[in-house]
Amino acid sequence: MVYFLKVALILCIPFFQKVTMANPIEVDVLFCTYDISDSASLKRIMAEFDQLNVTYKVLAFGKSVDVFHERPEFIKLDLPDVTWDREKKLGQEHLNLIKKTLKPRMVIAGMASATQAQVLNLFKGDGAYTIAFYDNFDAPENKEYIQEFLKIIGPIDEYFLPSQTTLTGFQKMDATKQAKLSVLGQPALEDWEEIFAKTNRDELSFRLNVDKGDKVILFVGGYDDTYKEYCRLFVKAMKAFENNPHIKIFVTYHPKTDGSLERGIIAEENATNIKVIDKNGPSTAEVATIANVLVCHKSSVGVQALYVGLPVVYVVKKGELNNFAIKQGLAGEVESEQDLVETLKRILTTANRNQAPVKGLGIPKEATENMVARVREVLRQ
Repeated sequence: MVYFLKVALILCIPFFQKVTMANPIEVDVLFCTYDISDSASLKRIMAEFDQLNVTYKVLAFGKSVDVFHERPEFIKLDLPDVTWDREKKLGQEHLNLIKKTLKPRMVIAGMASATQAQVLNLFKGDGAYTIAFYDNFDAPENKEYIQEFLKIIGPIDEYFLPSQTTLTGFQKMDATKQAKLSVLGQPALEDWEEIFAKTNRDELSFRLNVDKGDKVILFVGGYDDTYKEYCRLFVKAMKAFENNPHIKIFVTYHPKTDGSLERGIIAEENATNIKVIDKNGPSTAEVATIANVLVCHKSSVGVQALYVGLPVVYVVKKGELNNFAIKQGLAGEVESEQDLVETLKRILTTANRNQAPVKGLGIPKEATENMVARVREVLRQ
């Protein structure tokens, strides 16, 4: 009799395994990421969840796969690569696979791709509480990278917004105005605060060959359609400082790229006074701790720099960037080489490092804490 029971159990094992594998993974929260920027912010929330026993998984697309692929929470599925194609959508078979694999009570997704909108729509229809996270400080109406998301997003539950200045745009857009709009801050700003607090500036200056009396210009790279034109404008303008050994110029490139564009333009223009920071070198925020001014094209890093007290200049066609910092006179806006040179000369004669942070940005403090508290509130309901 015992023998027959053992045989029966052995024969049943494959059946039990199939049933188990067919059951979706139940978690409190599913994060859906795409860009480096939404990943950096949402990682801070994940770290808090680790301490609070809130269960979560990460469904990553685009460059965010590189951020999360080694973490145990990463869900590895056979899905198409959408790294350079924000508008590419998942087929129904891929959506069915995601739904079959996961059963979250809540989904938090960035707004950088159509796939993230699809995932929110998918689980909203399955009864999950759905949240979209906007990680930028520009008005959303014409912000390029979220347009594919907005085209297909349905009536989800809530949007997490970084500042009061972005709220108005979300209140006006048909795709978003019916949802709950919560202004909670931007967790990435806390990264900058921490880096500015802990970086050894003397050691970093020595590494980068910056002397005590030197002035430092930091250019932060991007990758949108108009970036190349304005990167070249910056490089050409910097040749005006070639004969001044006490002005040091550094370039950091966007983590989605490899820096070849910037290096190529610098070589073509024979700009010998510009140094591109290598991938394994100090981060943009670390270099910013010894900078006197930060220059960028359309990067959200501009507001992050203002937040910690660094003067900022946007090199962009005037009126093209719907940016509250520019509108309120908190940051400069230039579109020609001559204007950039004159603006930087003026800033470098007056700006000291470690100035007081700019007031009136309308950005709540303790963003991570605010978001975690809101998530826990919803999960308790």
